[in-house]
Amino acid sequence: MRARVRSRCEENPNNIPQTPVPSLSRDAFDPRLRPLTVRVRVAASMLGIGRSKLYELIAAGEIETIKIGNATLIPVECLESLINSRRARIRQS
Repeated sequence: MRARVRSRCEENPNNIPQTPVPSLSRDAFDPRLRPLTVRVRVAASMLGIGRSKLYELIAAGEIETIKIGNATLIPVECLESLINSRRARIRQS
């Protein structure tokens, strides 16, 4: 007697893609840990500006980027520096 092989549809009758849920360590939720870098989309969101404006700031040399493979990363420290310098300009005027 041959064992019956189940098709993909029988295993997942609704044909819903099932993605594995990554396991996160407890360190991922530690509020004392923060990312050293973020991607462009996240950086723009953190600053409350659009990606185009962020790319303008990068082109002007106001924000540093780091390329790792295809990823463009922005040090969080540079974002904080930008905000602090802009706040200092406002206070001086």
